[in-house]
Amino acid sequence: MSNTLIRAIKCTITRLGGQNEGKTALGESKSPKGYREGVEYGKKVALRTVAKYFNKYLTCDIKGVTNKVKEKKLKEFLELIEGV
Repeated sequence: MSNTLIRAIKCTITRLGGQNEGKTALGESKSPKGYREGVEYGKKVALRTVAKYFNKYLTCDIKGVTNKVKEKKLKEFLELIEGV
């Protein structure tokens, strides 16, 4: 191979992706989110959506005869929705 061709190949290899001189987008950025962080974020978004629907359109009632367990679960649900 000629020296010109080798220099051209080296030049194109160093310029791939635009991460050349002075650019640190990949070097010192924060770590990417993993699977678990994405799942947690999805849960938060879903809770926000459900809370919005309950505030605008829905009501929450206890079916049948009330007892301590049903009242406790209703209270937990309302706290979950209000905590978003």
